[in-house]
Amino acid sequence: MTVIRTFPRTDQEFANDVGSIAERLESVGARVPGPTEVEDEIRHLYRNATVRVQTDLGRLVGAAPIWYVFRDGAFRHTNEGTDRLMHAIASARRTCATSTHLLERSSAVAARAGFGPPGAVDHNAVSE
Repeated sequence: MTVIRTFPRTDQEFANDVGSIAERLESVGARVPGPTEVEDEIRHLYRNATVRVQTDLGRLVGAAPIWYVFRDGAFRHTNEGTDRLMHAIASARRTCATSTHLLERSSAVAARAGFGPPGAVDHNAVSE
């Protein structure tokens, strides 16, 4: 089992996104994804992200491999402005995903209730 360490350590949204991507990739394929696959996927959300694999020289005998995932491409000291920006972007991404999901469910319920296909608008209706 590969251990994934994310940096900056204080960015829980980034850690959650990396974990979700690794789990999704693993569930889709019959094998554990490689670091390049995880890096390619995480870059859709964090364009500077990089994944580095711990060298064999740095690993204890019998220990699980460790991947280091850097949100900003490399280790850096805390930058409050960047951290606030990344938090705001992650929050907006979650809000959009939740809104999209709710709109899709609402459209499906409306269609089952007989209000026409999702997205259909009667432009000929006369309003008084």
